[in-house]
Amino acid sequence: MKKIFIVFVLLCFLPSLPAEIITLKSGKKIEGNIIEETAEYIKVDFSGVPLTYYRDEIAGIKAEPAEPTQSRNDYSSGSQQSSQSWSRWYNQIFPYIKKMKSINQKNKKYMDELNQKSAEMVQGNNIENFQALMRESQEVLSGIVDQLKQLQPPAELRLFHEKNIESAEYSRRGIDAILAGDISSASSYGVKTIKSGLEAVKQQRRVYKKHGAPREYIEPLDKNISILKESLN
Repeated sequence: MKKIFIVFVLLCFLPSLPAEIITLKSGKKIEGNIIEETAEYIKVDFSGVPLTYYRDEIAGIKAEPAEPTQSRNDYSSGSQQSSQSWSRWYNQIFPYIKKMKSINQKNKKYMDELNQKSAEMVQGNNIENFQALMRESQEVLSGIVDQLKQLQPPAELRLFHEKNIESAEYSRRGIDAILAGDISSASSYGVKTIKSGLEAVKQQRRVYKKHGAPREYIEPLDKNISILKESLN
């Protein structure tokens, strides 16, 4: 059971990032992560279901969440200014955020499936196939680290970015330790993976709060922080 938990920790470090809002010409709005984008269509992950929308159906795509259902007249002028300031800043960093989301979306589903398979193999004492799967996960983690290192983060998110790379590298070292049969070191790397991930999310939250992020952005980060803290207990 300890080995299963360690593998789960090592393969579940990927950051969670806010979704886009896709507004259709019909007026309908869809909130979700864009998982595929071409000149003809976009594909959106909507609560685990991939939805395809063609370009001629789309009125716009926003980087920030839709406004709350509260009437605009209920906002103070200060709140409106804060919202505008956030939108301007977020639009500036959005190209980086979009690339981070792309890395997340391409790898998270695969990692989740890999985790499930590895747990089944450990429980079934299928050591040979388990080791083959761990070697496969090494290659995936190496690819993730390379993808992250190729990105140029905005100055304010550099620490967030570095902590994500650090978390991925600890995860990769943990897999090395599992393959070497060193469960103690793997467990230690598992803790380091979580701690680096936690620091990444905390840093992201600090920067977002500084720029007046709406609650739709802060709440998912708070949830991630709570989950990561619980994992350390």
